[in-house]
Amino acid sequence: MSLVQSRLKSFTLMSFLMLNIFSAVPALGAILTKQEFNGDFPLVDATSSFLEENLPENSEYSGFIIYEEDGTLTDWEINVNELDLNLTPESTSNATVNFELSSPSNWNLFVDFGLAFDAPAYNFKRTAESEITLEGNAGMAGTYVYTDTNANISESSSNQTVYEPSTVIALCLLGGALFPLKRVLNNR
Repeated sequence: MSLVQSRLKSFTLMSFLMLNIFSAVPALGAILTKQEFNGDFPLVDATSSFLEENLPENSEYSGFIIYEEDGTLTDWEINVNELDLNLTPESTSNATVNFELSSPSNWNLFVDFGLAFDAPAYNFKRTAESEITLEGNAGMAGTYVYTDTNANISESSSNQTVYEPSTVIALCLLGGALFPLKRVLNNR
């Protein structure tokens, strides 16, 4: 047996042992909560006559948010039809996005495109079992509020598996051991 084959077998054996040891390490599970919502927003407040005259009195809306137990936002989308407002992580890449979980179900999603420079900001809130509010800030034009007290909200939870880093390393070592073994066997 050549020196290369001997070292390759030793490396393969060590990788196999590490994989067996590390596979006993449990995977971390993150619980993700998804809330989907839709309904009709009636305009309940506008701070300027310009906004009162130009904003629709009602608007359909829909969207979803997905977050972890610790309040980390993982995905979201909000559409407000009559305001032509379609917000996603991709469309807000130049905005400041903050998410706060005030209870297991209630949340606050704030999207600021640069209010200090007279760009819009939006604050979406779930404050009650079936209530969604949109607070918009149009800079110098003023602010407005849409509230749906009878929102359609569905909530679901799922587990997401996140493997321990040591398990991932062990899998990489095993893969690294098998690749040279394949080359050696093919060169026979």
